[in-house]
Amino acid sequence: EFVSSLLEENGITSFKPYESPKKPKKGFFRLAFGRSPVHTHGQTQNNPILNEIMPENTLWINAEKAEELGVSNRDMVEVTSSDGSHSGTISAYVTPFIDPETVFMVHGFGRKVPWQTLGYNKGLGDYRFETGLLNVYDPVGGANALLECYIQVKKAK
Repeated sequence: EFVSSLLEENGITSFKPYESPKKPKKGFFRLAFGRSPVHTHGQTQNNPILNEIMPENTLWINAEKAEELGVSNRDMVEVTSSDGSHSGTISAYVTPFIDPETVFMVHGFGRKVPWQTLGYNKGLGDYRFETGLLNVYDPVGGANALLECYIQVKKAK
């Protein structure tokens, strides 16, 4: 069923026309995050065996955009949230297989608990850059719009 009478009766368009996603401002990228087959969310980064396989995350960036920024594979880059409230450094993974407007990191890193000795301060946590997005959500499904996050990336000094 393309048109839901239940949704329509409650003031929600059930078959909304396509709208292109908002483009990042100049100098910014959309931050996408995802999972790893090695780790479970942010819970296993301190596990010695799994940490040996994947000790930290990297920031995937399009090869052409990386070249524009003077960034090579494995260079450290500085990432800053759109409101400037958070920044950190992470190793770049340069690839042609990502959209030029998007950067990607595996979720669950950047642990800040000192007792997590293996995972402590390794990589970056995507959640630190998603400022203000807990109030942006889909009215039908209720999911947060965490991919509406934009960050600035530059080569670290």
